[in-house]
Amino acid sequence: MNIPISVQVVTVVSSETGVNYQQVYVNNEDAAQADFDRQKVIHKDLLLEGWSVSLRRY
Repeated sequence: MNIPISVQVVTVVSSETGVNYQQVYVNNEDAAQADFDRQKVIHKDLLLEGWSVSLRRY
């Protein structure tokens, strides 16, 4: 029996040190999207300094 699995990864990358935050969600797209939106708000000022927030779906 094949059970469908979806994986979402939220990553915050700084311009100086690399990955600052990473969270993996399995079969929980709503939580991943909410965390992605939350990280954009938290790091809003840093995004202008070269940081990035990404949400990848696998």
